[in-house]
Amino acid sequence: MSHEMTPGIHEEYPLEPLGFVLSVRARGIIRRHGLKTIGELTAWLDHVDVVAEPNYGRGTHAHLLSILQRVRTEGPNRVLFGRDAEPSTASELVESLTVNLPDAWALALVLYRDGRKLREIARIWDPPVTRQRIDQTLRTTIALARQSAFGPVARRILAPAQRLLDAGGGIALFDSCRRLAGASVRREFLVCAQLAGVDWRYPRLPGPGKRRPNLVLACPTLKLMQWRGKLAKVIRAALRNSREVESVRAALKLQGIAFADPVEEARFLKLLFGVEAKKGVYSKPPLTRGERYYQVIRDAEGPLTLNEIVEILVAAGIDSPPRRAGVHRILTRHAKVFRAGTHTWVHERNLAVSLEELARVRDLCLAGVPGNGRLVSVGDLVRRVPNFPAGLSEFTVRDAMVLSGQVVAPNKSLKVRRKRSSALE
Repeated sequence: MSHEMTPGIHEEYPLEPLGFVLSVRARGIIRRHGLKTIGELTAWLDHVDVVAEPNYGRGTHAHLLSILQRVRTEGPNRVLFGRDAEPSTASELVESLTVNLPDAWALALVLYRDGRKLREIARIWDPPVTRQRIDQTLRTTIALARQSAFGPVARRILAPAQRLLDAGGGIALFDSCRRLAGASVRREFLVCAQLAGVDWRYPRLPGPGKRRPNLVLACPTLKLMQWRGKLAKVIRAALRNSREVESVRAALKLQGIAFADPVEEARFLKLLFGVEAKKGVYSKPPLTRGERYYQVIRDAEGPLTLNEIVEILVAAGIDSPPRRAGVHRILTRHAKVFRAGTHTWVHERNLAVSLEELARVRDLCLAGVPGNGRLVSVGDLVRRVPNFPAGLSEFTVRDAMVLSGQVVAPNKSLKVRRKRSSALE
């Protein structure tokens, strides 16, 4: 688009993209009078009575005349983006966003882009403000820019990332999308996505090491936590059943994930599950943290306390140092591991009784749980069991009852209640 003073060259240029550089009062005047183009605004300014027009004055009049003059002489791109051409990358777009912002707002956006926390930005604000004020400032800035020319430009920049998501059934690696959008850092991509108004999510999936990769999800109605666990289980099962690339690809496709680029698919599986493809076959996936914890219990010759489990894990270099709450949570969920005390676990083959005897005690205790949802003590239930086996812990009985699916134990206590049936059943 030429920026020379050619008469009428910008007269049909719409006013909507210029909203970001107009004052609040100027936008109100344009909206109230239904002005759509530069030509219509010019004609209105030629005839307006500055004194008689409500909510209008010489300052707003001069502001509008200045914007019109700049658009005609410099061109819309220079006025909006501070450059002769539209931004072509997320980095350029975020940089352009600061051109027409007050210095303080521009500084807040730059600090946010560079990874500073909102609380840190609030402290260095002059005078200092709250974290919520900085959050509101950034949201207001991005929302206003989205309604102007920045929104369509952001959507064009994200078009390659959108195609990658479409090819993958709504899922792609965050870094791949970031590179396609031309964002040098994570938050440039996030700001660009907010400017585009896309409804994406950025979850982390279970993966080897501490630096787990981010994903981009274009599935706004998806329950992320449930989907994360389900996907991880499906892929791990596929890798253990048949590690052939085509078999794993078929398992992914059943979950709605189909990468158009095999290289992207290989990066996805390597980052998330630590496997590499060689000659059409994936390497064996490493054990999950839960599997490593279970392996310690399985290989033990008897019950182990939480402290003993942690010591074994640290000594073996499996998890250094593991979180005790995490070990507790993971072992409690395993079907072949039972609690033998408050912080003691035992594998089913090391129980003090046979599985058949445990099942007999479990069924008798289940029969004593009232159907009205009232909590009942496991200790009271086992005292009613005839010939209760010596050495069998109340904790073990409670775990067996919970694993039956008929009762629940709130807060992992030694009290259980009948599981409420679904209204759809």
